[in-house]
Amino acid sequence: MSNETKILEDIMEKWALNDKIGNNKTKWWKGVKLKGDALLRSWEQFICKNIAVNKCGLKWPDVEDWGPKECRKFYNERFLDGARILPDQYQLKENNNSAMNTLFETWSEEDMVVMEYRWNNGYAFKSFRDRVYFALDGIVANLGDQAGNVIKKMQEAEAAMTAVAEEFDGMISKVPMSSRAKNLMEYMRANLRITDFLDEDEEASND
Repeated sequence: MSNETKILEDIMEKWALNDKIGNNKTKWWKGVKLKGDALLRSWEQFICKNIAVNKCGLKWPDVEDWGPKECRKFYNERFLDGARILPDQYQLKENNNSAMNTLFETWSEEDMVVMEYRWNNGYAFKSFRDRVYFALDGIVANLGDQAGNVIKKMQEAEAAMTAVAEEFDGMISKVPMSSRAKNLMEYMRANLRITDFLDEDEEASND
């Protein structure tokens, strides 16, 4: 195992990345019938051309001379189109025409599982290193979305708390009440907490 493979394997473990992005030299695939990345990428080229002809209106002469660069460009720009998961019509098992079925028959069970995952989830035409980086980029994007949602909820809760505080202030200053009632209102006003409003917001979102 190369030093780079070991480093990437360690990253996969640390971040709990899907083992299907690992190559056949990683510990998850040792001793099984998964082919090497070079052969899998040649299959990806065949699949790309096949779907381009059968689903995208191209003719075989248009794609016959495509190499890795042309296939990668078409996969990323036409199939993925800025997403991370392929639309159903371009996913592997949605394209089981005779040529594709002939290819599938040559695959081991492990080849099928790995190829299907990589193809459908944006990992095709990427090296092992690039697949790991792509997976980490997805984690960062997800964490960013989560942080954005938390900030939004905090802002909404803060606005709700401010509105309630203003209502308390108005009642204390304008509504005739006993000193005991006024003291109670002032105590409630002083003890408003943003977490109270976050709980209410989460409960409302689950209804």
